Amino acid sequence: MLSEDLAAIAAQVQQLEAELHAERRAHRFTKLKLKQLQSQIPEAEPAESAPWEVLGIAPGATQQQIQAAFRQRSKECHPDSSSGSAEAFTKLVSARDQMLEHLK
Repeated sequence: MLSEDLAAIAAQVQQLEAELHAERRAHRFTKLKLKQLQSQIPEAEPAESAPWEVLGIAPGATQQQIQAAFRQRSKECHPDSSSGSAEAFTKLVSARDQMLEHLK
């Protein structure tokens, strides 16, 4: 009777080990699938900066300060410069126009 009990317990242990192994494999598969799905999610674009932040000036800047900041930053952001890009320059122009429009 004791040997039968031990055999039943051993069978249960084997069954539990097999279930645990299957769960671990399923968990690894789930983690891999999750990583694949996460890699397909495009990165969110950063929130648009306030115009004065783009220009690097205070929110209540004067027209002269806006123009001076624009000239300085446009040298850095212009697409023809080595570190510039069309996108950055477009944002800079838009920021300047918004600030000037706000002054009117």
